[in-house]
Amino acid sequence: MAEQVNEVGGEAGCCAGEKPCCGSDGSGEVVGLCCMRPGQCGIIRRTCAHGADAAYLRALGLRCNQRIRLCRANGPWIVEVGCRGGGPASRIGLARALAEQVMVELTAQRGPGAAS
Repeated sequence: MAEQVNEVGGEAGCCAGEKPCCGSDGSGEVVGLCCMRPGQCGIIRRTCAHGADAAYLRALGLRCNQRIRLCRANGPWIVEVGCRGGGPASRIGLARALAEQVMVELTAQRGPGAAS
């Protein structure tokens, strides 16, 4: 059975000020949300969910081109949605089954602590 991919537009938001957030450019490396490390930022490129799961992810704000930062991995994955300087971001929790369905392009970290 073919994998269904949903791509829905989103908008950028802001980071909660703990660490400098992601740069504006993607690295080209796309991984599952469940494979990210805490503190990594990225841009959602697609979801592999369908039906009720796809609708739930959209309702949480996890849409194509939305910026996110992983705050905590494993039971549940805590994700900051809309992380990119300026206003408040939202944090949500996801079970592994949902985190596995979100594909994220990692972004190049900028600011203090960024690799040169």
